[in-house]
Amino acid sequence: MLTHSGAKGEWGCLLDDATGRTVQILNCLPDGSPLVYSEYSYDAAGRITKVRREDGDVIYYEHDSVSRLTSEEWYDAGMTQLCCFQWDYDPVGNSACE
Repeated sequence: MLTHSGAKGEWGCLLDDATGRTVQILNCLPDGSPLVYSEYSYDAAGRITKVRREDGDVIYYEHDSVSRLTSEEWYDAGMTQLCCFQWDYDPVGNSACE
């Protein structure tokens, strides 16, 4: 765990898993109330698959077989989809729009 503190008394910490990937970020006000909180999940290849934020929103990520980002979906705390982005790639790996 890595911790830090700011000039105004705010503080935060980063928690990593056994492989060194960040799994949690917490930044708090001096009274301890959370300012920013995020949890991160990864797939077996080490690619980020999910971020959960302090407001309950969740962002899901999908990747192709060569680890390129192919989709990003945002949901609110009630799991209503807020937005969705998708990416395609041409045969040489450039991002392609259709």
